[in-house]
Amino acid sequence: DSTIIEGTVTINQGVDSTSLFSGFTITGDFNERGLNVSTDQNIMIDRIKVLGVGGVSFSNSVGTMQNSVIKHNNYSQNGGGIYISSSTIDLVNMVIDSNTVNSYSGGGIYINGTFTDSSRISIDRSRIHYNSSSSGAGLYIYDYCSVLIENSSISNNISSNDGAGIHNRGNLSLKNSKINYNQGQYSGGGLYTIHKYSAHDVEFIGNQTNSGGGIYSTDGNNASLPDTLFNCTIKNNYSTGSGGGVYYSGYRPYKMVNTLITDNTAGTEESNGVHGGGIYSYLNTPGEIHPTLINCTIANNKINGTSVSSGGVYVQGQSIDVVNTIIWHNVLPNSLGGSPLNSNIESQSNTLDTDPLFT
Repeated sequence: DSTIIEGTVTINQGVDSTSLFSGFTITGDFNERGLNVSTDQNIMIDRIKVLGVGGVSFSNSVGTMQNSVIKHNNYSQNGGGIYISSSTIDLVNMVIDSNTVNSYSGGGIYINGTFTDSSRISIDRSRIHYNSSSSGAGLYIYDYCSVLIENSSISNNISSNDGAGIHNRGNLSLKNSKINYNQGQYSGGGLYTIHKYSAHDVEFIGNQTNSGGGIYSTDGNNASLPDTLFNCTIKNNYSTGSGGGVYYSGYRPYKMVNTLITDNTAGTEESNGVHGGGIYSYLNTPGEIHPTLINCTIANNKINGTSVSSGGVYVQGQSIDVVNTIIWHNVLPNSLGGSPLNSNIESQSNTLDTDPLFT
């Protein structure tokens, strides 16, 4: 880290796979990209810092960036910290912090691709914090791109539009990660998605927005495969509109297994017609796959305002299959209906309907 470069660095096809770029800082009084990478030679970038310039760009590249800090960058287009296009990149043990784009997307990272030349990105043991942009303040994933996020934290990002933590239009897989305390203006405080995603051992805690405080999922068609959440926690999220914890609409089915949805809030005291403190589910019919809750607990969720309903789960359109699930101690009754199997749902007589006495 002792070498300081006050200017731009370019890595192109003139290198090979044995190349290692390590131990320098790029900074200066300019807002162009500090580091431009355009090589498919599977290079390694290790222990660098890009500070207070225009961030990093990967184009048509293959490589790994690890143990590096991308911080306080500001760029005039998408991708304040890192912009990735048509590339295969592994980001490992990264700090992507306090980067900004004004009126564009991807304050921390923007991932781009095309139908014929998509991006494939893995992010492991990384922190994406305190970034800001229009949409996808932490991370914006464009069409056709595939992204795996493991053992990472995407927190405290601020969006003036949708998806403060993550805005997803591609194929997203989340594992053992935290999507917490992000704040958006419109939909999806933690995650906004119009394409299938999976989440395994993931927290969505303390996110805020207008609709879908933790997660907002929409779009799809009547043959869409479901979003899947396994062993997840959706807690203490807040929306001024419907879906304090989760908001589902369109043709986007979902399957939640062993997932806790608790202490989420929808609406303000001045709200009118807000629904679903825990889950708002308004899916078009007929869809080929029903949304499903298995071994879930939905409790202590709240809804505010007038002409409101369903503190726990609000359902319109496609019904939900409910198995071995507890829905209790939510403010206002649910609109669940249907025939839940082996479940305990407050004020629903075809279930156990017995206070679980949570401690």
